[in-house]
Amino acid sequence: MANDKFIEDLSPYTSKWTNWNNLTETIKHGATAVDDKPYYIPYGVYEKTLFYRKDWFKAAGLEAPKTWDELVNDAIKLTDPSKNRYGYSFRGGAGVSDYIEFMTWSNLGKQINQKDSYFTKDGHVMFETPEAKQVLDTLVNLYKKASPPDSISWSYPEMVQGFTSGETALLIQDPEVIATAEKNMVKGTWDTAPLPKGTPSNVAQQPAGTAGWGIGAFSKHKEEAWKLVSFLSSPEQNLNFAKNNSLIPIYLSAGDDPYFKEGYYNSYIQMNAKPEEFLVADRPVQYQGYAEYRAMVDKDVQALLLGKLSKEAALSKWTDFWKKQKENKK
Repeated sequence: MANDKFIEDLSPYTSKWTNWNNLTETIKHGATAVDDKPYYIPYGVYEKTLFYRKDWFKAAGLEAPKTWDELVNDAIKLTDPSKNRYGYSFRGGAGVSDYIEFMTWSNLGKQINQKDSYFTKDGHVMFETPEAKQVLDTLVNLYKKASPPDSISWSYPEMVQGFTSGETALLIQDPEVIATAEKNMVKGTWDTAPLPKGTPSNVAQQPAGTAGWGIGAFSKHKEEAWKLVSFLSSPEQNLNFAKNNSLIPIYLSAGDDPYFKEGYYNSYIQMNAKPEEFLVADRPVQYQGYAEYRAMVDKDVQALLLGKLSKEAALSKWTDFWKKQKENKK
């Protein structure tokens, strides 16, 4: 809509809006995704965080993992198939490419080209790096040593149910899972923590989904429309909206509210307060083949986990695919 001039560039309004500088870096990033101009004010953000069984970790003398290496080790320690307990809610079905994305981004850290995120800043496809090989090693270990066997076909509903039903100890998912866990789990048995960081980058990196309020370019009442957008986007209104819609608020000050400061949302507040450690990468949706790639990865990971495709072959296949995408885009 921005490229086709259907929505208004809000720069003339945000330049005079005192609340702009109080927004989190993630929200500013989402608002200015096109041409570095704010075409809308996000009403919240969808980010992943780590859900973990607090009671299982305490009984085992463990703390919530801070890195992917710690996560793998903890997940293996907490796995006991005889009790139908597994360390990790693995996603082996549709959408597994999401996890390969942010695991690879986290391992590569600031080497990633944020606006062209399947490529490094020096022009390499991220899948041809040693860090990408490490990701597939982690993925296979998590499945074979710490996940339910049938999780090879799990997608969103199954991985969430695996955690909330007491089958798995760790889950990485979006904030709407908080409401599901509150409804189905005993208070005090679970908690959230910031996303695990990569090695050796010491950062975590993921896409941040945003949607929000904008102004139609053909509106005859743009000044009035901005009054509405700025009202809906005020700290008080946004805090109320976020609480009632399982969203992460857009303001840095949200961390002062007890609901977010002391509750399950605190891990998100922690991450947004440290943008130099918890980075945002943009999915390469501008490439014509992105949807094709996602479908391809779903099948390739299944083959990888079943021993029908090697890690080297998978990475080579994905590297060649993205080199062609880059060439075709020129």
